[in-house]
Amino acid sequence: MKRWLLAFLLSALLLLAGCGGTASDGASSNAVGGEANDAAASQVLTEGAEALTDDELAQAQEAFASDRYDEATGASSSTEISCFFTSYYDRAEELSLAEFLRYYPNDELLRVDNAEDQAQFEALAQLEDFPFQFEEDFMPSLTSIPTPTRRYPRAAVDATLQKYAGITTADLTNTEGVLYLPEYDAYYNFTSDWGPGMFQPDGGEKLGDTVRFWTQEGSSRNYTVLTLENVDGTWLIRSFRTETIG
Repeated sequence: MKRWLLAFLLSALLLLAGCGGTASDGASSNAVGGEANDAAASQVLTEGAEALTDDELAQAQEAFASDRYDEATGASSSTEISCFFTSYYDRAEELSLAEFLRYYPNDELLRVDNAEDQAQFEALAQLEDFPFQFEEDFMPSLTSIPTPTRRYPRAAVDATLQKYAGITTADLTNTEGVLYLPEYDAYYNFTSDWGPGMFQPDGGEKLGDTVRFWTQEGSSRNYTVLTLENVDGTWLIRSFRTETIG
């Protein structure tokens, strides 16, 4: 595998390996001697770019997996990198923090039997964007609302953004709908379903310090494109967007 791709994917692959995650049989079967044999892998969208091989795409598909399986507990959870596939953005700083956090894996559940957690919930209930309305016969609480209350320490979110995109929450421009309590330095939401961001590239190219992965929407000219840039030896996410090409 080429050194530039390994440098970016290694951390994500180690996370998957540590939780017992493996590439799907379908992804692995596409790796044929590292050659760009199929139509998607042999295609380039940018003049002068070098097409990625099937082997590189299979590695990327594993690294970009949306979930990971923990053999010890038998449970699955979303991956950190899947959070970067929950909204489209021309610059990483423009990603939706609310969507990023919706299935962010490093959460902490507020507990009914914890007085500090109860106090945090009461503080949340005073925020303008708190989604549950106080009514005559309904008082929102950790036990009365129909969803769990999840806390995301800002330090953890910043560490993920820094690792994959070289930014922190202070750099983000789209924080609409996000609940934050400065006294606890944490974000909160009430996610109860399962739907992490998904991106499984079927093509890719490298040109200079930029690599682009994409999925093509059927036989159309519409693509979903993930762009990475090499900054001082580290490959960072720069954009995740839809493009019409050709």
